[in-house]
Amino acid sequence: TSLQEKINENPNDKFIKEQLVLLGQAQISTVHSFCTNLIRENFHLLGIRPDFDIADEVRLSQIRKAALDEVLEMKYNDSDLDFNNTVDAFGGKKDDSKLAEIVLSVFKFAESLPNPELWLVDCYEHLKDNSFIEEAKKYIEDIIKTELSSMINEYDKALNIIENDAGLINYYNAFLNDYNMFVKMYEDKNDDIVEEARNFKFERLKSKKSDADPLSTLYVKTVRDDAKSNFEDIIDIYCYTDREIKDEIDMMYGFVKTVCTLVLEFKEKFASRKRRENILDFNDLEHYAIKVLEENDDLREYMKNYYSEILVD
Repeated sequence: TSLQEKINENPNDKFIKEQLVLLGQAQISTVHSFCTNLIRENFHLLGIRPDFDIADEVRLSQIRKAALDEVLEMKYNDSDLDFNNTVDAFGGKKDDSKLAEIVLSVFKFAESLPNPELWLVDCYEHLKDNSFIEEAKKYIEDIIKTELSSMINEYDKALNIIENDAGLINYYNAFLNDYNMFVKMYEDKNDDIVEEARNFKFERLKSKKSDADPLSTLYVKTVRDDAKSNFEDIIDIYCYTDREIKDEIDMMYGFVKTVCTLVLEFKEKFASRKRRENILDFNDLEHYAIKVLEENDDLREYMKNYYSEILVD
């Protein structure tokens, strides 16, 4: 329609007329339609039948449930300690629905990647990498220092107000003590920060004088109350020594490996059931298209030369 409108506007434009003629030769389709055609034309390279159907979501949901139930039942029968610990961590043996939900959620995300198997294995193997432990320590330290930086800036303002209001002078030493500790923690490394945070106590404010400005009083007290709240969060959520961080990661490793292994086993059972019914889903179309191109140099070279341009709308 747009080309026809261009021709109506420019009836003597040969280029536009030529494009209108060539339009009929263009391969226009959805990504999944393109993948389907590629797979059917090269089914023999993939070891699948060419007359496969695309399954509807109702049938896929039934197959997913059956495949996951089969995997979980096998794990229960095997008395796998890591599996039992993971089940207990996510609701106990009387209710594994939360674990099943996590497995399906991780599977859904993994299937959106070019190589789900590689990503799933890397998820837990990466936890054993010393570089990951260092990354985790730095991440936690950066969060703490971001919070401390904000608290230091607020205390700068509060101290300035206190210095300029004689009625608030009794607050000065307590605020200065807080401020100096925040600065010291900001400049220290993780283990020192954790020790200082755990041992630090906010001293009680002395009474202000009767002539203190009410708005100034409210402001500086709010700054300190917010700092106390943020400081509690730092201790409760982020304060881990290097040893504690490593121990937490070691504990996570078992859970993450178990979940990823469940996903891999579920993926295999799910694929097996789909093969028996000769059906594929949209993720299969994408993965098979990638697979056939990655594993066959001649086909990949042919496709590369066949298309001069690809437009994705």
